[in-house]
Amino acid sequence: MLGIGYIQFKAFLSELTNMQSATLGGQAKIRYPWMLSCQEDLLYFLAPNLLALIIYLVVLASPWGFAGAITLMVIFYAGNVIHQGATWFHYTDKRNREYYFGTARQRFKFIVLPILVLALSIIGGFIWFPLVWLVYMGWSLPHFIQQNAGILLLYHNHRQGEAIVPRNIEMRSQQLSGLFFYLVAIHRFSLSGTDVALGSLILCCIVGVAAAASIVLYLSNLFSQVRSGAYLNVPAFLFWIASILFFLPFALPRIGDFEVCWILPSLMHWLQYIGLNYVLVRRKYAEPEHLQDLPTKRPIAFFVGFCTVILIIQYGGFVFAHFAWPEKPYLNIWSSVFLGLGMVHYLLDGFIWKFREPYLRETILTYLVEKKT
Repeated sequence: MLGIGYIQFKAFLSELTNMQSATLGGQAKIRYPWMLSCQEDLLYFLAPNLLALIIYLVVLASPWGFAGAITLMVIFYAGNVIHQGATWFHYTDKRNREYYFGTARQRFKFIVLPILVLALSIIGGFIWFPLVWLVYMGWSLPHFIQQNAGILLLYHNHRQGEAIVPRNIEMRSQQLSGLFFYLVAIHRFSLSGTDVALGSLILCCIVGVAAAASIVLYLSNLFSQVRSGAYLNVPAFLFWIASILFFLPFALPRIGDFEVCWILPSLMHWLQYIGLNYVLVRRKYAEPEHLQDLPTKRPIAFFVGFCTVILIIQYGGFVFAHFAWPEKPYLNIWSSVFLGLGMVHYLLDGFIWKFREPYLRETILTYLVEKKT
């Protein structure tokens, strides 16, 4: 039975891959220009949503209740560290290092600022750990949204007849929907039942209406272009829908713990990022001129091994600290290191994936869009 299902799924993927357009009224109105490939786009950008839904259902049905949810968190938070390792991997490239450290301004961005962010996080752990946590969570929302927005931009094919909504409308729909679900989570887990609960609820309603209006505006603009003759980019549209619903777990019923809600969009985010970097490593270092910039001739094995070492160091340090210094002040310090490294990742991503820089367009963007069809 599983074999038959697998064959049918492969046939479905093959059909999608070969389908370039569907003809409506004599004009090509629907196309499937996958960014990486049909299989890889589904695996990295759409399947994680299905996996998150499965985890949600498992948590609901788990006979272990909260203990089962915590087990899932421990397993999948490993993805957090691994995807941070994918960021640090960029430093192993000799040519990247020459770019990162080439000028005083670059050294400030790629050396001084990361050290400063980590140092401030550790100091915050000494003074008041909740502040570090709040900064981390506050930074996470725009970081997640920006990654989704960036991937969606990679899907678009400008000046090729695609229906492309203006960037400000597209961004606003993603930002407001994410903010709405985030505010719902804050209301559910922190403010419900307090003196400010009513104000919090009103704010959620206002942002929710704004989010709904931005979605309607996006759809209206998109399909107006399609009616005028532009084609609908189906993979881009599916990813936009996934982006809009990215933080939906915060509003799902019967999840009574913030961390369990958080793990679902985080998992989708991590798999997207790991997938993008895996494809980048595979394509970029297939070229001898770039392969020589790595300390090894086996780029994929090096990438996997590097991220695994980062995982062992961070988790090993956290577990050691938990048992060696169980007192809360000391544990908070190591937690601040953990969160600080996460914020360093947020910071560096804003620089590494900034495609306005010619060097980054040449060494990253080229290898993500070159095989679009």
